[in-house]
Order: sequence, then structure tokens, then C-alpha cells
Amino acid sequence: MINRPQLAQPESASPTETARELAARVPAPIEQILFEVKRLIVGQDRLLERLLIALLAEGHVLLEGVPGLAKTVTVKAFAQVIGGAAGRIQFTPDLVPADLIGTRIYNPGRGDFTTELGPVFCNLLLADEINRAPAKVQSALLEAMQERQVTIGKESHRVPDPFITGPEIELRQVVSLDQLKEMQKAVREVYVDPAVRTYAATLAYASRPGKVKGLEDLAPAIAYGASPRASINLVAAGRALAFMRGRSYVLPHDLSEVAPEVIRHRLVLTYEGIAAGVSAETVVRRVLERFPPPRIDLGDRVAS
Repeated sequence: MINRPQLAQPESASPTETARELAARVPAPIEQILFEVKRLIVGQDRLLERLLIALLAEGHVLLEGVPGLAKTVTVKAFAQVIGGAAGRIQFTPDLVPADLIGTRIYNPGRGDFTTELGPVFCNLLLADEINRAPAKVQSALLEAMQERQVTIGKESHRVPDPFITGPEIELRQVVSLDQLKEMQKAVREVYVDPAVRTYAATLAYASRPGKVKGLEDLAPAIAYGASPRASINLVAAGRALAFMRGRSYVLPHDLSEVAPEVIRHRLVLTYEGIAAGVSAETVVRRVLERFPPPRIDLGDRVAS
């Protein structure tokens, strides 16, 4: 049972009225988005919720699966229900950065250059089979994902806001891009207690080889654990999940729930670990068993 305390925090640390007010009415637009997408995508509730978390947290998603599991259709469906533009790029070994971000074209008549923007300029981009792309192309995509811009020649161009890496589908638009950006802003204002931030850092630190007692047996299986950016994204995803559940503050349980999706793709296992049957899921599960969500005191009431 989760209690919902009124946070007694200093003004600079408490959630804003915008976050509180919007979180109080958040079930309506969130449920509308999910309901509309589920008219088309059946039996993928966890996937849809995680995609919505990434959208609200202004992040990106790595989808892994065999062909035919509706990855492309799901991205297009989300684009339609939020009134955004969707794009798709089929990554191949011969792809060059210009195929992704665009290029400068010389006009002999005028003696100048114009910029032709590439397919990355959309709200939801599906980069299909990204592992087949050359390193230069992946680097160009990373600039768009992290910096929300691409550089062509000496000029930088902002990608549309919001932007997330994802047969004609006719779904009803249930929210506007302005409403989505309003929700994203409110998610950034969701209160995160220092104890919750510490828990996020603890989970990332515990995934690194040989750092924590009780997990020594995993050390030979892990080449690299989660980086500090993982703890930052844990907090961001936790904020989005708390917001979706109608809260203006994050609980440790929010972090533990999204930890597998945030951490597992950031782990690099050794050949020894892979041969022994250790997976990224195994590491995350052991870390969560070693560090379950702590009880924290928010104001004058206890939430667990």
C-alpha cells in the first residue's frame, strides 16, 4: 500500500504547483493515449508504458525483437495520437551521415549552398537495425539524440520538439504536441528526494564489477557496469513513471521498476560471463535483490 503524503519540504525543493496540478489530472490524457494506441497494439502493455515513459522523460528507447512484433507500427501509432511526425530509416552498412541528417547542395546559378534536411527531422524516428550502421552514422544520430540538434557544414539545426528515436494507421489524435510538452515540463518538476537520488546512484554503482559486497561472484562476468548517466536517466524515468501514476514526487519503487530498462543495455559482459550463462537481466536482478527499494520519510508520513 502506497501512502501519498503531502511533502513538507523547503520551497526550493518541493514540487511546483504546476507539477501537482497536472499530476492530479494526468490519468485522463495518459489513459487516452494508451487506450487509443491499444486499439491497434494488443498484448504489449509493458512496452507501451515504457515508450510513454521515454516520451515524457524526453529520452530514447532501444527496442530489440524479431521481425513482425509491430515495432514500426507502434512508433507510428504514438506519432498519430500525439499529432506528431514519424520517420523511419533502414540502416545498412553503406549508409552515410548525409542520408540521416541531410547535406549541403551547391547551386551553380546562384553560386551558393542550400541545406537539404534529412529524415531525422521528425518527432518520432524509428532507426531500424541500427546495429548495422557504420560508426560515423551512429555518431551523427547520437548528436541528434543527446544534443537535440545536427550539424551540417558549419551550421547547427535543431530537430523538432519533442523528438524520440521510433500499412497506414488511422488513429485518433488525443493530445497535441503543446500538451505533450506541457506534460514533459511537469515531469521535470516532479520532486525527487535526496534519498531517492542516492538510491539511483547506488543501483548504478552496484552494477560495476567488484564494487559491492555480496555481488563479488558477478565481478568476472561484468566488463563494464552502468555509468553515471544511468543514474541520471533512472531519476528521469522514475519522474515520468511517478507522473503517470498521478504523483508529484518519486518513490524508490519507481526507480526499481524501471531499473531493468534503464540499466541492462548499458552493461557490457565479459566472454567468461556470457559463456557461464550470465545475462544483463541476471545482473540487474541481483543488484535489485541486494539493494531493494528503501523506506524513506517524506515529510511527516512514511511512504514505502
